[in-house]
Amino acid sequence: MTTRITSHGLRWKLGLSVALLAGPVTTLAVADGPAIQITWSINGEPPNVVWLDGIEQGAGSFGYVGVAIDTLTGIELTYDLIADPYASLGGNLEILNDTGTSIDVFIQVAMPFTPVFLEGSELSGNVTIGLTTGPGGGTISSQPAALWQAVIDGAPAGPAAWLFFDPFFMSNGGQASAATHQHFGIPAPVPGPPISVSVGYALNFSLTSLDLCSITSTFTAFGEALTCLGDLDVGGSVGIQDMILLLQNWGPCRPPCDADLDGDGAVGIEDFLALLAQWGPCG
Repeated sequence: MTTRITSHGLRWKLGLSVALLAGPVTTLAVADGPAIQITWSINGEPPNVVWLDGIEQGAGSFGYVGVAIDTLTGIELTYDLIADPYASLGGNLEILNDTGTSIDVFIQVAMPFTPVFLEGSELSGNVTIGLTTGPGGGTISSQPAALWQAVIDGAPAGPAAWLFFDPFFMSNGGQASAATHQHFGIPAPVPGPPISVSVGYALNFSLTSLDLCSITSTFTAFGEALTCLGDLDVGGSVGIQDMILLLQNWGPCRPPCDADLDGDGAVGIEDFLALLAQWGPCG
């Protein structure tokens, strides 16, 4: 089941509990920012798909804070994320396994990037996996091996790059904490479609009972946003589809707003004329 919820600002952190597979959805604030998608599944059950609407934090960033509950197991997923739709995604996720048995977890986080970054952009990030065990000790390990990956979705659809990493395994014989860290990046041009419409990461792992998994991530991207001014669909030319996109965004807008070609906070006649001036193939 897909659920869309509004999260709280990082500085307020009021707490949010949502039944993902059944029951009503409660919206506690007006959405400001781009929606982050979190997909997660416990023990191979049908995945929970949660869309989180951000709250503006200033300087182009949006915060996403709350708790989601899997009604099949009662397991809580706590999220505390911040994103700048132009350049970055980061924050923390936590899953506490209080079921009394080991669980297999799949989790993926993805956020749309606007503007679209092109082939050859520099993309990099870090993911840290943490394990905190109770008095009896426990383990966390990737399942199956090497399914720790950065997700970079291309346009118009499909992955432009999937970055695979080494498997991870951590174990504590008693109450303790441990962490493992991976850095990923594409410092050179990548063949294929523009990279990226969205970015994020995906993990498959097993977690023993009464233990806490924490995931801390940062993702940054640097690259040319458009092939040329007015190429809103990143098609390599300015044409009718770009005009349609501009007209669909007519009026006041807040970042991210690619159709605001002159950067005055609104899409209007000046932007329309700027688009017409670039009509044709990008050179």
